[in-house]
Amino acid sequence: MARLLMFLSLVLALSGHTACSPPDAPRNVLVITLDTTRADHLSCYGYPLELTPHIDAVARRGVLFERAYAPMGQTLPSHSTLFTGLWPRVHGALENHFLLSPDVTTLAEDLAARGYVTAGVTGTRVLDADTGIAQGIEHWDEEGMRREEGRKLAERKAPEVVDRALAWADRHLASPEAERPYFLWAHFFDPHTPFEAPPEFRAGIDEAVVAERVQQSRSRIRRVGEEPGHDPMARLAEYWADYAAEIRFTDHELGRLFDGLTERGLMQDTVVVIVGDHGEGLLEHGTRTHGMNLFDEVVRVPLIIATPNGELAGTRVDEALSIKDVRATVVGLADGSAPGGPDDLWKDLRARGALRPRPVILERPHYSDNNLLTRTNSFYTEGREAGPMLAIVAEGHKLVVRPDGGHWLFDLSATSPEFEDISARSPALTDRLHGMLQAWLDAHPVLHDADSQDLSPERLEMLEQLGYGR
Repeated sequence: MARLLMFLSLVLALSGHTACSPPDAPRNVLVITLDTTRADHLSCYGYPLELTPHIDAVARRGVLFERAYAPMGQTLPSHSTLFTGLWPRVHGALENHFLLSPDVTTLAEDLAARGYVTAGVTGTRVLDADTGIAQGIEHWDEEGMRREEGRKLAERKAPEVVDRALAWADRHLASPEAERPYFLWAHFFDPHTPFEAPPEFRAGIDEAVVAERVQQSRSRIRRVGEEPGHDPMARLAEYWADYAAEIRFTDHELGRLFDGLTERGLMQDTVVVIVGDHGEGLLEHGTRTHGMNLFDEVVRVPLIIATPNGELAGTRVDEALSIKDVRATVVGLADGSAPGGPDDLWKDLRARGALRPRPVILERPHYSDNNLLTRTNSFYTEGREAGPMLAIVAEGHKLVVRPDGGHWLFDLSATSPEFEDISARSPALTDRLHGMLQAWLDAHPVLHDADSQDLSPERLEMLEQLGYGR
């Protein structure tokens, strides 16, 4: 029996499948952030077309979190929460117009202090070094968003992001740092509007399947406009297909990144994280984009984590969580000598086989009337009021508190969960979630004031171009 056990242990070790224990040596960390990417538009999350074969492959050898939430429907706040493990009102980047506080410690800073080489490539100036998001990243790349006709570009496409990431990989391998573990963050902006995927990726989208999906959601779409001679549902299906093409294009480029790192021997001993920063409205609650509300299409995002030894491979986690917990999880997986702490998702899964209940807080910061008008259309109604909007996800429900003081309670297990307010028939649950949300607010005052963060006219113009006007 002892010889059999020794033989099995040797086989497991040679195959790369080890016991569920922390790594003996630091692991590389590759973080992929997908801008404006809805979880329900990835194949591994149930989308009826094969849009994301490369992301799906990572999910098969890792853990897929079914109900991961971004703290807000904005890029900088969500990324800042991802990398600091702090809520937006704590880390300072409460909106895209704010800046990440230099007083906080990012994942890159933490890993750099542990001897990691740190690198990052961004696909948008919403996440450039001026925001503070690059804190702790030694090799930072935002080239390609330089001046064109006297103006700075707001984004660069996925192929250039991949090219830049692989160029860093080549420099890394040729440097004296090559033996050190690395942290690499690559950000992909392409699923953000305007949808401009190369024609071959749009041509591969089966519009009949997309149209059927739109029809299934018809009761959830308030109105898409009425023009003589135009079928609004057909127009909406075309819009959804354009979005799907961007997801497909991004996944294709991710495949090129994975292949390139593998060819260079840099995918061994690597923890891979794929996560979204927010979703997209696609007119399901009357708005095309994001940031205006806290419905799932805007704040529920993909989150997939895979370890090099395939630990927990194929696991799907149903419990709700915030992407703020990714920071602690990565620290725990990257360096076994530094447990990730109480927010470590892997620690829960190892110990309990499931996540402990953790209320998820969602915020929409204060918007002015003008901001709401410029970011919505004439038939947008839900949450139109200026002012902060808050929500809590707990006990399988979502309580949304609107700026006017009213609220909605949604049963997230329902077929169309966010179109039926059940608060009137569930007063005890409503009161309990209200109490939990208020307790969170009392414990998390806003620490940074918008007036203390001055942005240049050029940066304000860039944000305006992307629809992030003040």
